[in-house]
Amino acid sequence: MAEPFPAEGLPLEQARQAVLAALSASPVEELLPLQQALGRLSAAPVLAAESVPGFRASILDGYAISTPEPPAPGTRWQLVGRSAPGAPYRSELGAGEAIRILTGAPLPTGGQRVLPQEQVQCLTATTLELVEPVSDQPWIRAADEEASAGQQLLAAGTRLGAAELARLASCGISQLVVTVRPRLGLLITGDELIPPGERRPPGAIWESNGTLLESLLTRLGYPWPNAVWWPTIRQPCGWPCRSWPLLRMWW
Repeated sequence: MAEPFPAEGLPLEQARQAVLAALSASPVEELLPLQQALGRLSAAPVLAAESVPGFRASILDGYAISTPEPPAPGTRWQLVGRSAPGAPYRSELGAGEAIRILTGAPLPTGGQRVLPQEQVQCLTATTLELVEPVSDQPWIRAADEEASAGQQLLAAGTRLGAAELARLASCGISQLVVTVRPRLGLLITGDELIPPGERRPPGAIWESNGTLLESLLTRLGYPWPNAVWWPTIRQPCGWPCRSWPLLRMWW
């Protein structure tokens, strides 16, 4: 009787493509908090609910003024307040007025430009003077620099890493829909195979591929699969199938 197996198997890439072509995404979804979604696949696009950061902010430490054009050296302003991250200046900024502003702090209504603190001199506790020429750069971060309302932050089918989860958190998102992880089972076949640690009878070998697969799956974040030992599976012609752990996946 002829040997049922060819002398050469499939080339690695061809075998890999055949396996991938037979796979499909899980049809089952679940809602998870971001802290439990690491390594999972997003099941639907994720959109920003609002603009981020949601306000115009200063790019550097300095002084906010209401003049949109670069002022000339020698120009003076009255210091009327301060804006810091989490503690914005709540009044409107008028002509001839300035406020102390820190990096990341919101620009007040009427604020059009931030003067770098290195180019300004405090003449008194309430009087500022520009002592150097300034550039055309207003040093203001746009209200939608990180994301605009309705913008897609994440496509469906995205593998969720630390950076993706942090981006969602920065846009105020605390949970998202992901595909359910498949459940795995391992069927180990072969008359000659015995579990490691057992006494080895003549002609038997200790099974190792099951341990290899279980370890690889654990490293990928899948629960440790249930392993079932089974005698050699035989084909209808009577030839035994090759001994090998069979991995079964279901949802």
